[in-house]
Amino acid sequence: MEKSMKLRIHHSSEWLHILEVETLLQEGEGMAEKEFQQCVRCKYVADKEEKYCIKCGAPLKNRCTREKTLLHKGCSKVNKPDAKYCADCGTATIFNEWNLL
Repeated sequence: MEKSMKLRIHHSSEWLHILEVETLLQEGEGMAEKEFQQCVRCKYVADKEEKYCIKCGAPLKNRCTREKTLLHKGCSKVNKPDAKYCADCGTATIFNEWNLL
């Protein structure tokens, strides 16, 4: 049974989508899709479920840093990777605080 592999990469605002393994078999086609994200510091490609990079320790999601207080319910919006400030509340993002931008 002969197999050939193709890897197609698609960038979006939040995730690095890799249509992973378009496998062509003699009997038909099979396709698996898995989502990944790329570390902004070291460029390691991690699964979308991971919160921190296993290579350098940097956060993988650019969350708002505004914490819950008595006067505010907090904000944990996940912003675009290049956002220095939260699109919802204007507070600095984690990538901004870690000097990743």
